[in-house]
Amino acid sequence: MAWRSIKSSVRLLLGLALIVSGVTLFLFPGLKVLHYFVFDPGLTDKGGSQWAFDLHKSLSKRYEKYARDRLQSGEAEKLTPDDIAETEWPLFGSVFYLWATENLQKTWEANPRFSKTAPKLYARGAVDAAARLVLEPSQARWVKEHWGDEHYLKRENVFYRMLLLSAMTAHHNLTGSAERLPFLREQAEGLSKEIDASPFGLLDDYPAQCYPADVVAAIAAIRRADEVLGTDHREFAARAIRGFEGVRVGRLGLPAYAASSQSGFPMDLSRGCANSYFTTFAPQIWPEKANDWFTAYLEHFWQSNAFAAGFREFPRSQEHSEYYFDVDAGPVVGGLGTAATAFGIGAARTNGRYDIARPLSAQALAASWPLPGGMLLMPRLLSNAAHAPLLGEAAVVFQLSQEPHAGANIVRGGRTPLCFYLMLALYILAAAVFLRCGWRLVRPKLPLVQPPPTRPSD
Repeated sequence: MAWRSIKSSVRLLLGLALIVSGVTLFLFPGLKVLHYFVFDPGLTDKGGSQWAFDLHKSLSKRYEKYARDRLQSGEAEKLTPDDIAETEWPLFGSVFYLWATENLQKTWEANPRFSKTAPKLYARGAVDAAARLVLEPSQARWVKEHWGDEHYLKRENVFYRMLLLSAMTAHHNLTGSAERLPFLREQAEGLSKEIDASPFGLLDDYPAQCYPADVVAAIAAIRRADEVLGTDHREFAARAIRGFEGVRVGRLGLPAYAASSQSGFPMDLSRGCANSYFTTFAPQIWPEKANDWFTAYLEHFWQSNAFAAGFREFPRSQEHSEYYFDVDAGPVVGGLGTAATAFGIGAARTNGRYDIARPLSAQALAASWPLPGGMLLMPRLLSNAAHAPLLGEAAVVFQLSQEPHAGANIVRGGRTPLCFYLMLALYILAAAVFLRCGWRLVRPKLPLVQPPPTRPSD
C-alpha cells in the first residue's frame, strides 16, 4: 500500500512539473511571440515598439540590482586584459542599457501611449547604477594595465573612453544631473583633439589594436556630448571622415574590421559584426556616407532566402568557413553572424530600411524565448553568465529602440522568413506535448462504475 502511495505521489509531481514546464517554457513564450508579432507594428515600422518598452521595464528592475551587485563584488579588480568578455561586457551592456533608455524616453515624449510612466522615471535607479558602473575607476583595471594609471584617460583607449562619454551624456539627459559635466567636457575635448592630431584619423583601443568601428562610435559620442555641453564639433567630425577614406576603405567600399593606426592600412577585411555596429552610429555624423556604407553592406553581406535572413560575418566574395566563432562575432552558422544579424536590426532601423528590419526583428522575437517575468532566455544564454548576464537583453532593447535618423529614406516591406513560423509552431507543439503528458499523469484514475444489478421480471 505504501509503495502505491509513493508511486502515485511521484506521478503527480512529475505530471505537475510537465504542466508547469509546458506553460512557462513553451506556451507562454509562444503566445507572447504571437502577440507582439500581430499587435506591435513598431517592430517593422518607425514610431516605437511596445515589445521594446515592455522588455525595458522588466530589464530595468533587474539591471539596477545587477549593477549594484557588480560594484560591490569587486570582481572587476581580479580580472586581467586577457579576460575580454569579463572586462568589456559589463560596461558595454550598461551603455547599451543607457542608450536604450535615452531612445525610449524620446519615443515616449513623442507618444506616451507605450507606458503610463516615463522611462527616465521608472528606470531612475537602474540609470544611476548603470552609469556608476561604467564610470567607477575600479571597473577599469584592464585598461589601466594596457595604458597605465596616468594615461588611460588621456591616451587613445578609444573604446573605453567612448563608453565614458556615452554614459555621462545619457545620465545627464535622463536625470538632469550636472555633476559629471566637467569630466564629460574634458573627455570630449581631449579625445577629439587626439583623433584630429592622429596621422590617419584612427586611434587604438588597446596598444597596436585599432578597430575603426569604435572610432566611429567615439566620434558619434563626442557629437552627442555637444548637445549637453553646448559645444560644436561639427568641423572636427567633418575632418574625421579621413579615417574612413582612401586606402582605409577596402575593395568592398567598407571600413576594415581592424587597421593600423600608424600606417592607416587595413589589417583585416570588412566584417559583419563591425559593419552592423558602425552603420548604426555613422548616420549621426555622416548621413550621406553612411547611406553609401549601408548600401555596400547590403550588397556584400546580406543573405536571405525563404527560410532565414541576416548579415554574413564574412562577405560572400571571401572564402571562409560558414561556421565560426569568436568573442566579437559570436556563433556564425551557415555564414550568418549572430552579432552581425542581431545588431543589423538597429542598423536597418537607423537607416530607415524596415524591409530589412522586418525579417530580422521577426527572427529575433521568435528566437529570444521570452519567459514569465520578462527574461529573454536565448540572449541570456549567449551572454556571460558570471560577469554580464544582462548584456544580451540590453542589446536587444537598444536595437529595437532605434529610430530612423533625420532625412532617412524610409523603405517598408520585407518578408517574414519561414523560420519564424517554424519556431512559433515549435513553441505550441512542445507546449501541447508537455501538457498532454502532464495531464495523463495527474488526471484522477476513476474506478469503473458497475451498472446496478437488474431484478428479474416478475
